[in-house]
Amino acid sequence: MKKVTHLLLAVLVLGALSFSAWGCGAATAANDNPGSVYVVGQNTGISVSGVGTVVVVRDLAILNIGVQTQSSTVAEAQQEAAVAMTEVMAALKASGVADKDITTSGYSVYPVYNYMSDAAIIIGYTVSNSITVKIRHIEDAGNIIDEAALAGGDALRINNIYFTVDNPEQYNDIARERAMADALTRAGQLAKLGGVELGKPAYITESGGYSSLPPVVYYETATVSGGAGDRYTTPISSGESELTVYVQVVYNIQ
Repeated sequence: MKKVTHLLLAVLVLGALSFSAWGCGAATAANDNPGSVYVVGQNTGISVSGVGTVVVVRDLAILNIGVQTQSSTVAEAQQEAAVAMTEVMAALKASGVADKDITTSGYSVYPVYNYMSDAAIIIGYTVSNSITVKIRHIEDAGNIIDEAALAGGDALRINNIYFTVDNPEQYNDIARERAMADALTRAGQLAKLGGVELGKPAYITESGGYSSLPPVVYYETATVSGGAGDRYTTPISSGESELTVYVQVVYNIQ
């Protein structure tokens, strides 16, 4: 009788172990299959999204400007480029740009070929020298570009200009505060409607970015001496941006 009892217990234990192993294998298979549905836990609390938006006035212009010259020899091309860039930098500084806001961003020398004949023949050399300029007063950007163009003449090259914010973190702080306040308002309303007491946040995450708003264009008119008439300063559009911060907050229920 004892042998039968022991044998029965052994069969039951083996069966339980087999069922447990099969269950683990099924769970693993479910986890490995993205299409499977399985329960990993139960959400608790009140989950809400909050949005905070700030209109950002872009107060810094980044101008990439340079000179390009070409001559029959490298020495002549370099000398012409040096003269042109010296004049451009002098004009920038005279227009109020600080030395610390002018940075050399590129310099290159490369040959110019004539491909009309059977073989490529070097007929000269091109020298390019570019600088990055920070313009801290947006309203002066058009005039600064014009003065640089007059100084650099035909050698001047304006590569691009874009606008940014000198101290963006101040706007991030404001948008973040507004997003959290918005989340708290939403959660408070849901708690009231649900007849529960709102607790402290258990989880907070943040994301955000810029979105463009219509630009602002600056025009200035300067009278040229000698009866030449009115000269219009290059119009520059800095525009504005919206900085939006999104938060996802899960509040405990007391």
